[in-house]
Amino acid sequence: MPDHSKEMKPHALLRRAAGVVVPCLMAAGLLAAAEGALRWSGFGVDQAPFLPEVSQGKTLWRLNKAYFEQFLSLPVDTISEWEYSEIVAEMPKPARVYRVFVFGESAAYGNPYVPFGVAAYLDALLSLAYPEVEFEVYNAACPGVNSHILQGLAAGCAELSPDAFVMYVGNNESSAPYRPSRLLGPWPPGLVRAHMDLMQLRLAQALLQTPVLAPMLTEPSDVTWDIEQGNSAVLAAYRANLKEMARLARDAGAEPVVCTIARYRATEELPAPSPEALADGSFERTFLGPSAVQAALDAEIPLADVEAAMILEAPEENSGPRFFDDRLHFTFAGSFVAARTVFELLSPMVAEKYGLTVPAVPPGRRDCERAMGLSHALEWRIMAPRYTGRPEERALFAPLERDAESLPPSAAAVVLRDAVLADPDDTNLRRLYIDELLRLEAWPAAERAARAFVQDFPYARGAWRRLGLALENGSKPGAARGAYEKALAQFPDDAESRKQLETLPPPAWTG
Repeated sequence: MPDHSKEMKPHALLRRAAGVVVPCLMAAGLLAAAEGALRWSGFGVDQAPFLPEVSQGKTLWRLNKAYFEQFLSLPVDTISEWEYSEIVAEMPKPARVYRVFVFGESAAYGNPYVPFGVAAYLDALLSLAYPEVEFEVYNAACPGVNSHILQGLAAGCAELSPDAFVMYVGNNESSAPYRPSRLLGPWPPGLVRAHMDLMQLRLAQALLQTPVLAPMLTEPSDVTWDIEQGNSAVLAAYRANLKEMARLARDAGAEPVVCTIARYRATEELPAPSPEALADGSFERTFLGPSAVQAALDAEIPLADVEAAMILEAPEENSGPRFFDDRLHFTFAGSFVAARTVFELLSPMVAEKYGLTVPAVPPGRRDCERAMGLSHALEWRIMAPRYTGRPEERALFAPLERDAESLPPSAAAVVLRDAVLADPDDTNLRRLYIDELLRLEAWPAAERAARAFVQDFPYARGAWRRLGLALENGSKPGAARGAYEKALAQFPDDAESRKQLETLPPPAWTG
């Protein structure tokens, strides 16, 4: 009888392969069907860092709230002034635009007032030094996050044709998302990135946000992972994230800059360094200084030594109350010094890129603040409760108080108006100016400014709401209703517009 075993072997192999492949395909099909069903039902959200939209024929990429909110236990609006820091970047990038992203946590974000944080001062410094260039300096910081979240955001920013990444990062490494957990201990950066990619799937959002799994991934371990106590795994992850952000920048054709973290040194019980130690950088630094310096050295990243700059600026204070509102958040003076330290590194890069001459002296703080619309009157109004907390601070800021109190009520509005006229494309200046007119109850002027804002920037968050406020207070409730409705049609999450709309009287019946 002929032997057919050799002839049957290919069929046997095919059956065995089918026994593996078919179940895998069926499982993949079921998972795809589940993913599709969840998306069709509206479950979950797109958690990518940026989402595209089109306005006035331009393609814009808007920073996505949901990116941050997937890592936070509360809406991002409750810990930030979102409309003042929401990035809206045009792509392709317009010609002769130099685009900078400033990454960080609450200190870089702009405590005590976001429109006058590090990014705003850096924008003013660059714009005043090089008026031939159009600068877009975006505030890519957010309170409550850490380097894990920021390196994910940096990956999105790298797609927006950046020219520079500035990293003032490191204040939340052991107390924010992806802090060491009961299940994993310290999160390796590669696992963080994989988890972020996975969470784009609605199925993953459904499974990994359950009451059982979510705490295992996010609740702190019983072990102390405090970075200030030198935990090596957390410090290694921090340095790896800085290096990854620098790689993303360079791959996108941008220059990375790492900043040292500065703090109110008296609260850290650190002595004033000697001039020699300051000159060679060997002084005793606050908790993350050595790690930031090491990351910069390892990856050959330019280092902006903000900590040393603040000590040099006022050596008698040892980086004290002149620059810090508390232990780690800047006053306006502190934000300026941090921005100027970064400017000193970026300035020659900008000059080389555009064939310009580096200015002999950087623009001064008061020149920057005029360009930003920050008057003494507005600064004192924002900071008075903080500046008068301790006797040494009250004495330090007494001249500002005297100057502010001698100014007329309209002084802040005049400075803001002049700043808007000088830079009408700055949407934050537009917002600030209209808000000041509303505060002064200058309803017709506020309406005119808001109508111009809506016409020039129909995609700007808060533009229609401000017009609604001006119209409502100007005794035009019908027109105000229309403005609030347009605001909500564009931004359904605009809680203030919804609240104002609910307080308006019902529209008159026209039947």
